[in-house]
Amino acid sequence: MSQVVTELVIDSDTSGADRFSQAMDQAGSSASSAQASAAQMTLAIAGVGIAVAGAIAGVAFVRQLCR
Repeated sequence: MSQVVTELVIDSDTSGADRFSQAMDQAGSSASSAQASAAQMTLAIAGVGIAVAGAIAGVAFVRQLCR
């Protein structure tokens, strides 16, 4: 007669979970950094647009003075 033996071994090594947690933290930090960079870029573009509008208004004003 044959006998089947099943054995379950649970490893207490949790380094994989720790690496996963660190990777998720880094991904969250990268996403926050990218969002902050996008906001800064938007503000920079808006600032350039305002400067261009101011320059155009200044040129128009000087043209009227020179007439």
